[in-house]
Formats: sequence, structure tokens, C-alpha cells
Amino acid sequence: MNTINFKNILLDDGLAAYQGTVEKTKFHKHYATEIIISLDGSFKVIGNDGLPSEYKLALIKHNVPHQFDCHQCENPLFIFLDPFHVLSQNLTHHFDLNRDIVKLDELISRKFMSNCCDLFMKGNLFSKRIKQIVSSIAPETYKFSNKDDRITKSFEFIKQNLDREIKIEAIANMVNLSSSRYAHLFKETANIPFRRFVLWSKLQRALESVIDGNSLTVACHDGGFFDQSHFTKTFIEMFGVTPSSVLKH
Repeated sequence: MNTINFKNILLDDGLAAYQGTVEKTKFHKHYATEIIISLDGSFKVIGNDGLPSEYKLALIKHNVPHQFDCHQCENPLFIFLDPFHVLSQNLTHHFDLNRDIVKLDELISRKFMSNCCDLFMKGNLFSKRIKQIVSSIAPETYKFSNKDDRITKSFEFIKQNLDREIKIEAIANMVNLSSSRYAHLFKETANIPFRRFVLWSKLQRALESVIDGNSLTVACHDGGFFDQSHFTKTFIEMFGVTPSSVLKH
């Protein structure tokens, strides 16, 4: 997939970024390792313990419920990484992500800030710029993969069939597993239940469609959502805000 630039939103294979005003989200969780960076003050994140902590740079493990509060910042940068992406895997190795939220304020430097500021000015260099930012946090010293070929195959099938109903029984049969065994293996490998992953993939496809210039109605169809209400509900569950608050032309 080519890099998609939508003013303050960028998407690429396994990478996404958003920069803009987000006052306060609802509690939410999503299938992405998340980096939140403040360029002009501190923000707050509330985790499972219900206690707010202040950050300038926070690393949040995928599937961790959390709430964001802009607090003293106006233009935060949110970076989302597919857990299987090499940059996400390197972060997991570099930091103990058994902790749900890691505070990394001390890593912010002038060079780091410059990379962040240039991100949306140079959309055609998006992947390179994201790599520079993430490498400033965790130098690439380790590469690994815990993918199972059967799950990798099913990932591709899901992504290619988002505009239709996706049944776990059909995919399990495709990789020669029972439905129960496949569901267990999928969650064990991907760290997310099958249905949740399908919703996450549908959401990404719908966002790509909107950013490509399609109406929300068309985007919902492209992502395989029943209707706009279903899309909006899923968006809020995974990002804690309404689509209209970030998908502004």
C-alpha cells in the first residue's frame, strides 16, 4: 500500500500517525503499539489502575485499556505500530512491555523533536521519518518474529476479504485446523481474539477509503461495516473519540 496523507493523518503498511487536538478520550484499547509524543507540554494517561500520570513521551502496549487527556499540550503526535512490524518488535525487546505504559520523557531531544515536527511536512518520507523517530526511542538492535505461517496466511485472507462476511470456520478449514484450535492459536500468536482483529482490520480499511476521498458511506462499505453507526461505535471503542473529531477535511 502506498503512503496515504490526509492532512494530519498518515497511513502506511503497519504504520499510522495522527497529529492534532485531542482533548480527552474515553477508555479504549486497540491492536497497535502506541507512542504518544507531546511537542509543547505534558499530557496525562490513565491506565488500568485508574490513576493519571503525566508524560511527554509515552509507550503503550497493544490491547491495553487507557484514557488520554491533553492536560497541558495542544498538538500531540500519536504513532501506531502493528505489533508484528519490526519497529514494534524492537520496542518490545528494548523495553519491558510487560509494563502496560512506559514513561520515556528523558529521551526527548532537539533532534528527536525535529524529526517529529517534520513528519507531516514530508509525507512522502513518512516511513523513513517514523523509523527515525522510533529509532531515537529504541535503536534497532534486535529482530525477531513469532509468526505462525497459518496465522500469517489467514491475516492476508482477512485483509483481502474485508468487504464480505468473514467466518472463522472458513479460515480454520483453509489452514486445516478446527475452529476452536484455530481461535486459540490465533489469540496466542496475534495477542488478540480473531473477531477483534477482524474489526481492527475493517477499521483500517474504512479509514484508508475516507482518506482516499470517499464518503463515509462508501468507506463503511469498503471496510465491511454494516452501517455508519457500526463504524462509529468501533472507532470509539478503539480510539476513544468519534471519527468526526479527527476525520476533518
